Amino acid sequence: MSSCCYIRRVSVGSVWPACAIIRRTDLHICPPSGRWDHYERIELLPKPERVGGQRRYTTDVLGKLGFIGVAQSAGFRLAEIRALIEGVDSSSGMGEQMRVLSTKKLDEVEALLERTKAMKGWLEVAQQCGCATPAECALFDAPEEALADPDLTLRLVQVGGKDCRRPA
Repeated sequence: MSSCCYIRRVSVGSVWPACAIIRRTDLHICPPSGRWDHYERIELLPKPERVGGQRRYTTDVLGKLGFIGVAQSAGFRLAEIRALIEGVDSSSGMGEQMRVLSTKKLDEVEALLERTKAMKGWLEVAQQCGCATPAECALFDAPEEALADPDLTLRLVQVGGKDCRRPA
């Protein structure tokens, strides 16, 4: 079953209100159905009117879903997205919050890129490893070595040639 949806206008007598029924189809804007309740609980989406057990959203929900999707693709967490939406809904707009959160997110991405670079270097050296034990391998900390940063468990290792053995 597809995890996306579409919006269909619903007629009430001869009136076409600005509300919609969310249906599952092959469009790419809507989250899986289990997320609707979560998005409502954390106030990313407004609580909809329910008719016969079906959610009835105003049509502006499609814009919010698109906004949420783009923000998630940029790496923002739901709490950060909620802060951005609050900015959009405020009189001053989202500009300041977007700048602050984007700066923080860029710092996180830079740290992730550095970590990825260290992982790549470590794995490239590990491809050539011929060591019998971690104790003789420079890729692993020696028991007597203390890490400068205990949260850092992988470090970039410089080795001579293709051998990662510790010097004797």
